[in-house]
Amino acid sequence: MILDAASEDAVKFDAWNDILPPTRSGGYKTSLRAIRTPFIDHLQQHREEAKQKTEQLREELLEAIEQGRQYELVPGAGQSAGMIGDILPAGDIVRQTIEEAEHALKQSSILLT
Repeated sequence: MILDAASEDAVKFDAWNDILPPTRSGGYKTSLRAIRTPFIDHLQQHREEAKQKTEQLREELLEAIEQGRQYELVPGAGQSAGMIGDILPAGDIVRQTIEEAEHALKQSSILLT
């Protein structure tokens, strides 16, 4: 889903805090961003219904999480999902980051001389 998503496909899922409110004392509410799904679209359009069915929706979400299928309902991802074009092994990402850093350092030393 993330590979296919554009930045605009990541939306604020405000109903998340209705269903799973923050539990930390002194915590603050933030709006989860996720890739749009029918589940999210429906709850965003029917926020009062979501507030009335909090327990049922919480159970549905927790069951999906336990079964490893949270992504079907709420695939958490921000707007940067639109910048992801492929999935690389971690080693490749580290090597690429090092190469880019070395190149940037070399360029900066040239500018300083």
